[in-house]
Amino acid sequence: MQKILSVLYLVTAVLFFAVGQNANIDISLFAIKNIVLKTLFPMMVLSKVITLGPLEKLLKKSAVWQKLSISDTLIKTVIFGIIAGFPASSSEIERLKKEGLINDDEAKKAVALSSAPSLAFMLKVAGRNVTEGGILFIVSLVISYLVALSHKSTKSSYEAFKKPYTLPKAIALSGVSVINVSANIIFFNFLNSLFSFLPPFVTLFLASLFELASGSVLVKDSPLFFCFLVGFGSLSALFQIKSEADSVSLSLYIKARLITAFVFILLKTSALLTIFLVIVFLLIKKALKKRRDRFIIIQKELRM
Repeated sequence: MQKILSVLYLVTAVLFFAVGQNANIDISLFAIKNIVLKTLFPMMVLSKVITLGPLEKLLKKSAVWQKLSISDTLIKTVIFGIIAGFPASSSEIERLKKEGLINDDEAKKAVALSSAPSLAFMLKVAGRNVTEGGILFIVSLVISYLVALSHKSTKSSYEAFKKPYTLPKAIALSGVSVINVSANIIFFNFLNSLFSFLPPFVTLFLASLFELASGSVLVKDSPLFFCFLVGFGSLSALFQIKSEADSVSLSLYIKARLITAFVFILLKTSALLTIFLVIVFLLIKKALKKRRDRFIIIQKELRM
């Protein structure tokens, strides 16, 4: 799959810069510069060179981790995946699975837990301010945890120890991932531009479906589509994860992202939802009162 995607991205990049509109090119470059390079890349490098130390031992003993029933080998991968965002942890999960250190169910859970927009993205882009971005990040994390927790798995007994990467190697590996992410941005932004002739509502939906980084720029003024984009994470993210963890099922990941998107939309439309529920409550109350009054009238008639 990686080879097919590589060729597809190369052809798309040539077409994009050859026939693409200046606006689409600018959006892609803006997203790559301000989101990928400024948020994702630094977190990817840090996740490879920093060790958790005593924190890892503490997490192993915590009930939150033990209830997941997955290998302790995945602790660092999951934690830094949560911080760095997708697809930072995907290649490591694939490696552990291929080496037989974790099983299929553990890999599915690890991907669901660690594959979401990065902490930096949520704080700087997703929320109107840092507080709102932090709340959205926590909500997303809790949903991913509950989805993983709901899936039964058998914990692998073998635990592997792996030393942190050297800084040059961490930069090199992270650079490859950044190229992959950037290629996805160009590909899906080009794909989105092919449907620019459609009504605005449709183009906004496609922008929120195709690509996270450029999509966040395109739909930032449309709250509902923006919530869906940040919650779901885009098809581009799904392709990125699958290209680096080809043997891992993404069923739990997709389930977690769809639920997150739904919850984000509810949170954004809470005022509308409250009004709707109040109206429904009043209508039900009115209907019950009418039925009660009718019942009283019937009883009076029977007594007469």
